Amino acid sequence: SVALKEGDLDIELKVTSEDELGDVTRTFNEMAASLKKMTGELRQKDIYINAMLDPFWVIDENNNIVDINPAFTRLFGYEKEEVAGDSAYVFFKDEDRSFIRDQIENRRGRERASTYEVDILRKDGSPIPVLISMSPVHLGEKVIGMIGILKDFREEKELRNELERSKEYVETIMDSIEDRIIVIGKDYRIIKANEKALMDSRGPVIGEYCYAVAHGMDRPCWSEGRECPARAVFISGKNYRTTHKHEGLNGEVIFHEIVASPIKDASGGVVQVIELIRDITERMKYEEEISRKNRELVALNEIAGLLSRSLRPEEIFSRVLDKVIGMIGMDGGGIFVLDDLRKEMICRYHRGISDEFVKFMGRIRVGDDIPGKVAATGEMMTTRDLSKDLNIERSIIKHSGIKGYCCVPIRGKEQITGVFCLFSFRSHVFTVEEENILEAVGEMTGIALENMGLYESMKGMYERQRKRKEEEQAQLLSLSSRLGSAIELGEVLTDVLDKIRNIFSAKFTWLLVNDRDGNLVVKSSSPAVVGEGLIVFPRGVSSIEGYSVEKKSPVVISDISYGEKFYIPAEISDMSFQSAVSLPMRIGEKSIGVFSLYYQQAREFKDDELHFLRIISNFLAVAVERSDYYVRAIMEKGLSDTILQSVADGIITVDVSSRTISVNKAFETMFGVPSVEAVGLPVCDIIKYREGNLDFRLSLAECMEEALSGKRTGREAPVVNASGKRTSVVIRSSPVINAEGAVIGVVNLIRDVSREKR
Repeated sequence: SVALKEGDLDIELKVTSEDELGDVTRTFNEMAASLKKMTGELRQKDIYINAMLDPFWVIDENNNIVDINPAFTRLFGYEKEEVAGDSAYVFFKDEDRSFIRDQIENRRGRERASTYEVDILRKDGSPIPVLISMSPVHLGEKVIGMIGILKDFREEKELRNELERSKEYVETIMDSIEDRIIVIGKDYRIIKANEKALMDSRGPVIGEYCYAVAHGMDRPCWSEGRECPARAVFISGKNYRTTHKHEGLNGEVIFHEIVASPIKDASGGVVQVIELIRDITERMKYEEEISRKNRELVALNEIAGLLSRSLRPEEIFSRVLDKVIGMIGMDGGGIFVLDDLRKEMICRYHRGISDEFVKFMGRIRVGDDIPGKVAATGEMMTTRDLSKDLNIERSIIKHSGIKGYCCVPIRGKEQITGVFCLFSFRSHVFTVEEENILEAVGEMTGIALENMGLYESMKGMYERQRKRKEEEQAQLLSLSSRLGSAIELGEVLTDVLDKIRNIFSAKFTWLLVNDRDGNLVVKSSSPAVVGEGLIVFPRGVSSIEGYSVEKKSPVVISDISYGEKFYIPAEISDMSFQSAVSLPMRIGEKSIGVFSLYYQQAREFKDDELHFLRIISNFLAVAVERSDYYVRAIMEKGLSDTILQSVADGIITVDVSSRTISVNKAFETMFGVPSVEAVGLPVCDIIKYREGNLDFRLSLAECMEEALSGKRTGREAPVVNASGKRTSVVIRSSPVINAEGAVIGVVNLIRDVSREKR
């Protein structure tokens, strides 16, 4: 017993008898062995408890601390001797003690452990958030204490707080976006919505079905055969983009572009769908306007092609009439040509009406009936139903069964040369688009008629002049072809002047252009005795050329030495000229310069010759203007492109809808997106999402938003570039403002500043 008392558990007594003393000895030995085993087990458990990473305590039935492990000491700073016998409640703040007391008292006697989160006070008084798991200790039916494991919950709590802050941040971002954003669950109920979505809805949004909020339906869109972006994403797991037509708060039609994206769980399954809904009504209207303009242009190009293929009226106008009738959806029509001598409108071409009817009303005096009035006023007339139009009282065709009707003037450069009419036996409302097309067709037809008259006049002149005029015509066509196709005039212009001088048997010819100061400067001459760029007539000097420019018409001087004296430059004064003709070169009201022919003998010019010279001067004016414009455009574009592409910083230009207009090479290298693929795409589709790029995308969006309001702005943000490298960039955004002061886009400069920081 002395050995046992001193801790020697390996003692074993010899059994020397079979009597009661022997039984006592055997019992003693069994007790020593059992005690040794239990002591070993207790020591092993003590080793386990001391090795625990989480704090551990044991409290008795009076809620006083019985034992703690080393982990408790490491975390809270208390030694075992300092807390043994103390109440467990002293380790909690005053406001938490009632909660802890309730937890401990209510759990006492229960089989299952309880877990709760609370703060434990360290020895220095600072709180540490822990997760406590308390379990009762039973001795038979009686609870003799409780064991508690305290898990350090600081990291988890900070993570939870960070998640809460992130959630608030994301919600702030969502509410800052001007587009609607909603999150849809698998049951098609709206789980979340930003402020824009809430403001633009008539009633409640959160918890409601998306199809009820968006379309006022009581069944899913897809069950009615409609397109459903959310369902498409739930099925495919991929982004889905579409356009929907919705009804606005005031009953107006609104077009929305919807981009639906999946929200996936850890296993990759789609659990929710987020939809970004952008109002694109204005864009749709703009695109429709562009489409309408394109349709007009296509129609006009087709008709222009018909008018330019031939100079035979019966071939041209019959085809044009067929084309316009088919385009507008009419039943027939006719073209009236003005007989200027008789002041009559004569129906030359018709469709959908009999020859007898044409004979009956094929001649109409100017001012009579609808065609005559349109010819007299030059104003187009349309009516939905001719038989019911109270504005038209007297007309032969009013009671002919015709309803939809229009009459369009055929307008030349200086006068009305005819009209064309279209009719339908059904009511027809002529749209603005149709009226624009008809008006343009009338103008093109008028020009074609004048060209035909010009052609006939030219043809008669050719007949009078026979072979010589045929050769001149071929040469003129060659000149016009060369001038029309030439961009850099140079030797081409010299060659053209040589040909003109030979055609008109002149001694000398030159082409002078206006400079910015109003001087007349040599562009080219034949023979080339005067250098290009020489100012031969300073502003204000009296000259044949200046007189022609001032009059805006050809000037013919039969005898230079007689009458009004004109200055002749020294460069050509020794050629002893006697007569000259000078023609202004104009494009509309703009003066380009002047073109002159000089002769050493008297020379008279007939009307047909002057007409030819006018044509030539027009050719020359267009050629010079186009050449100058082309050179300026090439120089300006080349300079701007060179500057843009040589900039080391990334540059991306966008329009007001954030679609890309251009990017430079530095931007391509930075983000790995070729410019041919980037142009036309939204910025968010170009800068692909990478881990770590959220701050950059948000900073760029903020910069563009401020720039669109007319402000210059900048941000610094981290970015992961095309090669996966994380770097720091500065974004500088500036508004692009047109001549009217409106912001039409944004230029964003992205500069890598990581090297500068190093």
